[in-house]
Formats: sequence, structure tokens, C-alpha cells
Amino acid sequence: MKQENSSEATQSLGIMLPGFALAGLGLFFLLNNLNIVTIQDLGRWWPLSLIVIGFAKLLYPASRALGR
Repeated sequence: MKQENSSEATQSLGIMLPGFALAGLGLFFLLNNLNIVTIQDLGRWWPLSLIVIGFAKLLYPASRALGR
């Protein structure tokens, strides 16, 4: 039963991920139009996204998410 719940959570995350990506992209374009964040800032700070993804993988490894 525990594995079914984690499997459902993994599936729902896979379904929601494109929505979060699209919302994030829309937020970036909004901030760009408001001159809060520019495309040059994105070019300068993109490595920070890799660091955030790495920390997320350390905190929530896939094996724990799949119930193993």
C-alpha cells in the first residue's frame, strides 16, 4: 500500500511538472516586462538553477520518492 501511494505521488508530480515549468516561464516573462529581471540576468544566474536542482536531489532522492 505504501508503494502505491508513492507511485501515485510520482505520477502526479510527472503530470504537474510541465505546468510548473510553464508557470515559471510565464513568471519570468512577466518579471522581464516589468524590468525586474532581464534576460541578461538569466544568462548570468542560470548556474544557480543547477545548484538548486542538485540540492533538491540530495534532499529528496528518487529512491525515497519511489518507496525503496
